[in-house]
Amino acid sequence: MTMNVCWVAITRVRWSRARWFSLGWCSLAAMSALAFAAEPETARLGHGVNAYDLHDYGTAVQSLRGLQIKRLPDYTAYYLAWSELLSGSPEAAVKTLDAYRPKAIESSPLAGKIAVLHARALVDLKQPAAATRAIEILNSANIIPQPEGAFILGMAYEGAGDRLNAVLSYRKAYYEYPVTDFAIQSQVALERLRGVMGSNFPAASPAERLARARHLLELRDYRTATAEYNELAGSLPEPARTGRRPAPSGGAKLARHRAGGTWRDRSIDQARAQQDHQQLYDQARR
Repeated sequence: MTMNVCWVAITRVRWSRARWFSLGWCSLAAMSALAFAAEPETARLGHGVNAYDLHDYGTAVQSLRGLQIKRLPDYTAYYLAWSELLSGSPEAAVKTLDAYRPKAIESSPLAGKIAVLHARALVDLKQPAAATRAIEILNSANIIPQPEGAFILGMAYEGAGDRLNAVLSYRKAYYEYPVTDFAIQSQVALERLRGVMGSNFPAASPAERLARARHLLELRDYRTATAEYNELAGSLPEPARTGRRPAPSGGAKLARHRAGGTWRDRSIDQARAQQDHQQLYDQARR
C-alpha cells in the first residue's frame, strides 16, 4: 500500500509539472504566433525601403502598396509615394498621399518632406489646378525642407501661371542656398523665365545678391564669392561706390589664399573680405 501511495504521489507531481510546462509552452507559442503575425507587415516595410534604396521602385511599390502599419503610416506613405513617382506614375503618388493626408502625423520627422513630395507629384501632373493645390499644400505646411521646398514652390507657381511668384521662389533657392543642385536648377528656371518675361522680369535686389555672396563666403567658395562681390560693386550706382570698389582688394588677397599662403595672410584675407562685405551691405541699403 505504501508503495502504491508513493507511486501515485510521484505520478501526480510529474503530471502537475508536465501540466504547468504545457501551459507555459502554450503561452509561449501563442506569444510567438502573435509576433509572427505582426512580423510580415514590418518585414514588408523593410523590404520596400531596401528596394527603394536600391532604386528598384517596382519591387518597392509591390511591397508597400496596401501595407497598413498603425504606428508608421508616414513612412509607408512616403516611400510608397516616392517609388510610385519615380516609377513614372505621379497619379498614383498623389492618390497615396491624398489618402494619407487626413490622418497625417503632424509630429512626424517626415512631415515637411511629405508635403514637398505631395506638391512635386501634383506639379508633375502638369495641370494648373493641381499646381494650385501644390501651392496650398506648401504654404500651409509648418516645416518645409530647403532649398527643395523653394524650388518646388517655384515649379508650382510656374505651373499655375504665376510667373512673378515663380521668380521669387526660384530666387530664394538660388540666392540663399548657393552651391546646391536646387540652386543650379533654379538658375536655369530663372534664365528661362527671363527669356519669357523680357522687360517684365524683376531684377534681383542688391540685398539678395549680397546675401548670396555672403553665403558663398561662409561656404569658403572664395573665388565665386569674390566674383559676386565684384559684379555687385560694378552694378551699384556711381555715388554709392564711395570712390573705390571694395571687393577687388579682398579678391586679390583671396586669390593668394587659394594659391596657398601663411595662416596670418589667410586670416587677414578673410577679415578684409568680411570688411568688404559690410561696406557693400551698407552701400546696397542706401
